[in-house]
Amino acid sequence: MIFESKSDPGCVSLPKTLGRMVTLVLPLNIAVAPVSPIRRQPSMQFRIIICLILTAFSAVTAWAQDKSQPTVDDLVAKNIEAKGGATALHDLQTLRLTGKMLVQEGQIQLAFTQIKKRPDEVRNEASLQGMTQIEASDGKEGWKVSPFFGRKDPERMSADDVKALVEDAEIDGPLVDWQAKGNTVEYLGTEDVDGTPAHKLKVTRKNGDVSFVY
Repeated sequence: MIFESKSDPGCVSLPKTLGRMVTLVLPLNIAVAPVSPIRRQPSMQFRIIICLILTAFSAVTAWAQDKSQPTVDDLVAKNIEAKGGATALHDLQTLRLTGKMLVQEGQIQLAFTQIKKRPDEVRNEASLQGMTQIEASDGKEGWKVSPFFGRKDPERMSADDVKALVEDAEIDGPLVDWQAKGNTVEYLGTEDVDGTPAHKLKVTRKNGDVSFVY
């Protein structure tokens, strides 16, 4: 799977999607006939009828908005289905992801590779101009090679860095079997992502770490 991001001054960026449509009402010149200065106050019965109509309308509107809002279970199911389904994800034992980013019109290329293996093994590589940064973990300990900082020998990683790597090693992702894993998922509405409104889920893992899924 290859992802490319090119900086091209000739590209035209699309406008961001507006959350609401604004309707402009043009002023109309309407002749108004003379009206008697005598005004009648509406009867009490008429006022009660108006109040009942407004109350019923508000209730129907609120119900319609509630029905149109997706639930956490709906969004989680769609996310998993878009990845091939829970069964297919459970059958995966290893996963290799590759990508590259091009900057300065392709003059500089950053390539990356991530390899995952159940249950908690992961290896990340980022290569630039002949040097490769490496981070790897077996689920318990982690090591890194940092040639960009002048360190070519493997070094043991900190506990916090290893914890982040172990989370990356999760092939299924945080939404598959999220309840069994002890995670909590909260729907936060929609948010603009590169000009497109996207549903946003807040995932709180059992250890307290928080991540977001769009």
